[in-house]
Order: sequence, then C-alpha cells, then structure tokens
Amino acid sequence: MSDTQEVCPKCGSPLSEVTTTPSGRKLQRCSKGAWNPETKKNDGCPFVKWLPIEPVTLDEKQENEKMLQRRLGQGNQAGYRL
Repeated sequence: MSDTQEVCPKCGSPLSEVTTTPSGRKLQRCSKGAWNPETKKNDGCPFVKWLPIEPVTLDEKQENEKMLQRRLGQGNQAGYRL
C-alpha cells in the first residue's frame, strides 16, 4: 500500500485495496462499505471508485478462428479450413 492513502469523498474513510470483479473490472470500495451477495446491495458507505479499463491488443486471426470453432461446434463438420 502507498504512503498517501486515498480517502472516500462521501465519508472520509480510507479506500480499500483494489479488487477485481468476476467480469474483470477493477475497483476500490470505501472501507466502511461492503458488497452483500445475498441482497445484491452495498452495506455501509456506497462509494465505489471504478478504475479505468486497460486496453488489450487482440490477435484478430486467432479471435476469428475461435469464433468459427464456436459456430461449428466441437468438430469441423462443414469442412472449413482453419
């Protein structure tokens, strides 16, 4: 953790460590708040700082081949050349 800890703009408490959602998004919550998976709501302070998404370079040929394989199912039934 850095020496200059960020604080919540709503309540003034420190922000928690960076966490990653199941979908890959990164965020920091207020340390006085927590996500409740049962109620699907935030308990305590609701502040969430969403961090920018880092760009990823894609290999278009590889992505196109994966898409074609998904469309064809497990096998190459139509005789397409991959």
